[in-house]
Amino acid sequence: MDTRRQHLTILLGAFALCGGALAQSAGGALREASWLSDEGRLEALSSEPISPHLSAANPEAERRIRLGQSLFKTPFLFGGQAARAGLSCHSCHVNGRDNPSFQFPMVSGAPGTADVTSSFFSESLGNGVFDPTPIPDLAVPGKVSHDRDNAELEDFIQTIIVQEFSGSPPPPEVIEALASYIRALQSDANAQVDQRVARSIASDLGEVDLMIAQAADTLFDGGEQKMEIARLLISGARHRLSLVHERMVAPRHQEHRDWLVRRSRALGEFLSGRLEGKPNFDAAIEELGVWRHAFADRGEFAAIENATLYNRELLSAHLGD
Repeated sequence: MDTRRQHLTILLGAFALCGGALAQSAGGALREASWLSDEGRLEALSSEPISPHLSAANPEAERRIRLGQSLFKTPFLFGGQAARAGLSCHSCHVNGRDNPSFQFPMVSGAPGTADVTSSFFSESLGNGVFDPTPIPDLAVPGKVSHDRDNAELEDFIQTIIVQEFSGSPPPPEVIEALASYIRALQSDANAQVDQRVARSIASDLGEVDLMIAQAADTLFDGGEQKMEIARLLISGARHRLSLVHERMVAPRHQEHRDWLVRRSRALGEFLSGRLEGKPNFDAAIEELGVWRHAFADRGEFAAIENATLYNRELLSAHLGD
């Protein structure tokens, strides 16, 4: 237990997100490795369950599902210690599935478990008993009804965010989008297939671009709730940039790290500038378009991927596995 407590101290100290800015420990540790078991971390960091095919009845339904998929990977839905550590729904349920390698210090027992009534994350649900349970696969029907005719799933998601992880109540559209994504997982005919795909720079940076595009799309409607969704998406994009940044440990990649830092800082300035007070939404949308135009010039990242910690052999050596 002492070792786990030491790991927890490192996790919350060295990897504090600081509002979504790029962060990296002096030793070049990977943030995600801190909540993965020793036995499973290499596989979890080098590959992930294949993203399911999420079909929808119409474009608006598909927009909600895709929005939910992005919010699912955004740590800033949560509050307290979970937000500080950088945990998102995706951390426990990778691409909506389970995570057999998840082992958070002081919260997990065996790999793939979590104590959802731990007072570490939630004072309101803490029962004072260490009772971790297996993390469920969201593509498999569980105890909570996913029936669209009732709001049981929406209520459950709200409880997870607000009570289990001490987050602020999100806008209704956030809950609706997350519920749409989870329901789509169970409707995927291939959800049970055990397939994995390699982690890649292109995929991670593509998700960043998608989040910013979704933020701009959200701002077309204006209003405080839409602004909050845009903030979540932009903060999630900055978090994803930080995960790419910390996989570039070679001195010769300093220029690429600097490029990522500049892109992240520009988003930070946007959050503290354009989305404060009574923003000009047209100007905000235009500025995000300019950001995406600059971000499109990222092709050379794929060319250096094999020399970064996206390379499984280099990752293994870095982890000491």
